[in-house]
Amino acid sequence: MEQLLASCKEQLLKPSKEAKRKLLITLNVLYILFAIFFLTSEKAAEGRATPTDYLLYFVYLPALSINFLSAVYNLLALRLNGIQYSVDKSALTSWFGSNKPMLDQVTTWASVLVVMYMSVNNMMGMGNPSNDAIITDYALAHSLILVAYVLIGRIPAFIWFTMVVGILTFNINKNGWDYRFHYLTPTEVEKYEVGLVENQQWALDREAELVESGLNPPRLTRYFNTWLIFIISSLAIAYFFSGITVNILKIIPPVVNKIERAMKDSIKINKELDQKQKEITRSEVRILYDDEIFQKINHEIAKLDYRDKEKLRPIIQLIRDEVNKELDWEQFKLNFDSVHSGFFQRIEDEYQSLTQSEKRHLAFIRMRLNNMEIAKLLDVKLESLRSLRYRLKKKLELPSDVNLSDHIWNI
Repeated sequence: MEQLLASCKEQLLKPSKEAKRKLLITLNVLYILFAIFFLTSEKAAEGRATPTDYLLYFVYLPALSINFLSAVYNLLALRLNGIQYSVDKSALTSWFGSNKPMLDQVTTWASVLVVMYMSVNNMMGMGNPSNDAIITDYALAHSLILVAYVLIGRIPAFIWFTMVVGILTFNINKNGWDYRFHYLTPTEVEKYEVGLVENQQWALDREAELVESGLNPPRLTRYFNTWLIFIISSLAIAYFFSGITVNILKIIPPVVNKIERAMKDSIKINKELDQKQKEITRSEVRILYDDEIFQKINHEIAKLDYRDKEKLRPIIQLIRDEVNKELDWEQFKLNFDSVHSGFFQRIEDEYQSLTQSEKRHLAFIRMRLNNMEIAKLLDVKLESLRSLRYRLKKKLELPSDVNLSDHIWNI
């Protein structure tokens, strides 16, 4: 049964095993690829990778470096997963094994936080050469809510959600809730672009004012690049989680079948055990009862004088032989423990002052014999049995509201 449960547990845990680490690796790799793609495309379209050197050297490059190191570490951790670290391993491997929980926390938080930091810069318009950050740059922040929830927990995810909503509200208030994006007609666009080509002063002045106000018209490729990145990211995350779900759905039927078979086997085993207990109970009670009779007969014979004993010698010997052949109390304890494993050992350890007669009394209770059967085996009247129960309960130091039989059955 234990092996079956362990097997079922292993099957159910297999799809989600190291799932968090695999998701982090997915985040690391996607960020590295998309950041390189985005910076390269911006360089080709705008002439430079980022509007300012600050964004390149203090936002993108640190984020790229940390995600690269995190990906390397987690890929190594996946490879070393399951290795038992011991003294014969290299010092580096042993250190890696002993510090794995700490390294997991550091790489996870660092990977998420640097991307969040980059997202904050984008939402504030620092990474956007135009004034349309509110249109495009909240997509990453939205994705990071789910990522944060899975990788670093509910509270950090809620804090990030609060920050995103706060920045969104701040940007709306800064521009005004009635602010509108104004667009040129195709005719106006053509006239403006011709004016720029011909270096007409009105067009040059307009361009300078747009740049100064952060209204530099973005190229369409920027929107394409931005949304392509997030669409592919969403596909990768959806594929990742759907893979786990599909694997779980595939595993559930065979696991359920195993459990059902185990339940049937368990019912069968319990029935066999109950039958065995009834047989042992009947047999042992009969033996103990016969033993009591033999002992009483032997005791009465011992009172006879020498001549009567001589006449009864063959009968006495026969009785003694029968008594010796029958199982004694110690043998009863062994047979009793085959069904109620460790019962006598537990009560002897917990209640060391119990007499043999009291232990027998507890054993009969454990066997669920009725009061009349127990009284007969103990050779006492029912009234005396109640007194014995009362003294036994006090000796076990049981509270008045605790039933003696319930307590013995639960030992």
